[in-house]
Amino acid sequence: MINQDPLEKNTSVGRLKAHVDGPLVVTVMLILAFGLIMLFSASMVGSLYKSGGSTSFFITRQILFMALGVAAIIAMSKINIRRFDRKPWVILTGAISFFLLVLVLVPSVGIVIQGARRWLPVPLTKSTFQPSEYTKIFTVFYMAWYYSNLRRRRRAGLIFKARPEKQGWVDAWEEIIKPMIPVVLQLMLISLQAHMSAVIIIILVCAAMMASAGLKFGSWLRGGLVGVGALTALVVLVLTLSAVFPNASFTQRWLHVVTRINIFTEDVSVTDDQRWQSEQALIAVGSGGITGVGLGQSRQKYLYLPENHNDYIFSILCEEMGIIGGIALILLFIAFLIAGMAVAIRTTTIFSRLIVCGYTYLLTLQAFLSVGVNLAVLPPTGISLPFFSYGGTSNLFFLLGVGLMLSVSKFDNRNFLTEELE
Repeated sequence: MINQDPLEKNTSVGRLKAHVDGPLVVTVMLILAFGLIMLFSASMVGSLYKSGGSTSFFITRQILFMALGVAAIIAMSKINIRRFDRKPWVILTGAISFFLLVLVLVPSVGIVIQGARRWLPVPLTKSTFQPSEYTKIFTVFYMAWYYSNLRRRRRAGLIFKARPEKQGWVDAWEEIIKPMIPVVLQLMLISLQAHMSAVIIIILVCAAMMASAGLKFGSWLRGGLVGVGALTALVVLVLTLSAVFPNASFTQRWLHVVTRINIFTEDVSVTDDQRWQSEQALIAVGSGGITGVGLGQSRQKYLYLPENHNDYIFSILCEEMGIIGGIALILLFIAFLIAGMAVAIRTTTIFSRLIVCGYTYLLTLQAFLSVGVNLAVLPPTGISLPFFSYGGTSNLFFLLGVGLMLSVSKFDNRNFLTEELE
């Protein structure tokens, strides 16, 4: 077992040999460059209307936040990841997450767009951001710390030992139920915004991280039973409130969720206007064919396809660059997934491994879900495409997660540590 960081033993040697993972850096840079090119193309027409004459309104702001994100990556890559495996960091970042999720629900503060209260204004700018995007980043950090701390507690003999017939429930409590309590509380706040895509993504990422933590099958079974019971109780509560208070703002926030499900299932109650966005997205994809109509030559971006620079940018990409461009994007995120897993395999601590796995799962999962929405194989929920969709603060948070991944690749690399110890 490594009791002391070799970088602290021999700082001069550590500075010479320690480096971030090259394939991961190259993959991220390619994704960022491709994303900026496509955002500029997709947003030109919208920028003209937004700014009153400039085609660079959206791309200028995106580049600014990307620059801040790259600066965050550089800063994070110089800090040993093990310094973040501390409870005070979790309390601080968690308090910020809860505060923002509560703040967005305040009527005089939170911004409502298309019936959903998900946005907060960014001070001193005309931009907005979704607190749920920060919560995604925090949740990965929290889960990684929790299982790292759980391992320390077990080694110290601080976990309660029950009789054999009850030990399974003790393990389920420690491994699944207990860590999910803060997560569920945040998911309840996010559900009040009617931001169900964020709820689904966070749940899936948590489940994937638990699998990476190597939890026992019995814990999964017992924890799953408790989870199903809690979900059933929540659904009953929501239906009850909707029946008792049909005109309450809480109920109204869920109407667009129901509408989007009806669009996906092609319910007869859906109007042509409600189907418009999904249909125009498919028209864009179909118009591109194999090679596309040419970069910058999209017709759907001329205000036919709403959110063409945001949630539906993949459709514009396919229209302009065809199936080849769409496959290229998917391959880039698969490369990111492979590069992230390669870094995770070389880690020496569970905290580092889960940090890398968590952010890798988050970015690739959100990317593939966004593609699925654009191709109409998933309900039309608001899922942005990381590093492609317009959204300065959300991409900044994603880049912060990448920075933590690079810190792991530099300071908790099994190959480097072994070399230093020899």
